[in-house]
Amino acid sequence: MASRADQVPVVLLDPWPRSRAMVLDAAVEAAIAAFGELHAHWEGGRMPDARVEALLPRTVLVLGQTHLPAERLARAPHLRAVVNLKGNWEPHLDYAACRARGIEVLSIAPAMAPAVAEWVLGAILDRLRGLAEADRAMREGREAYGLAGNR
Repeated sequence: MASRADQVPVVLLDPWPRSRAMVLDAAVEAAIAAFGELHAHWEGGRMPDARVEALLPRTVLVLGQTHLPAERLARAPHLRAVVNLKGNWEPHLDYAACRARGIEVLSIAPAMAPAVAEWVLGAILDRLRGLAEADRAMREGREAYGLAGNR
């Protein structure tokens, strides 16, 4: 007979290369705890395969870059979503198998888009106006004034 612990949903948090501070605060941890059992791997690198395999039968959500080919997805009957915490699309997940099973595949990339766009705009302005070079020149005491500064 299965114990109550065997029936509690699992959230598998395999965030490499993200750190704990980047993905989890007290409020998020509390929300996950209210939802199910959090199993996180913080030791550097991906969660060991043996641990992933042991958790798959109860896993409902994967947060991270866990390798999930179709064969492994088949061993996760309750899996409902995979959230990519790195922001890029790597060949670690069988997207077709996820689609066929109705498993949502989500990414944090859209949350990064405004910051990336702002950085790109800043880099363009810097290159057009020489802002970083002008700042370096001022700090080193070699800045130009008047007409000489209007190059």
